[in-house]
Amino acid sequence: MVLHSRRILGMWLSWTRNQLVVERFLRELVKRFGRHPVYADGGSHYLAACKNLGLEHRV
Repeated sequence: MVLHSRRILGMWLSWTRNQLVVERFLRELVKRFGRHPVYADGGSHYLAACKNLGLEHRV
């Protein structure tokens, strides 16, 4: 699937920054919208969560 419109599919604000929180959020997005590349900052928890879920991570 090619995403033609560059839309933000989800945003999550959290006091904690860890892999478990990111994985839970990304799982919910995949259920709703399917698999898409994840654009995030260089935090290691994003990269680890994307690898566990088989998603492409871009900085």
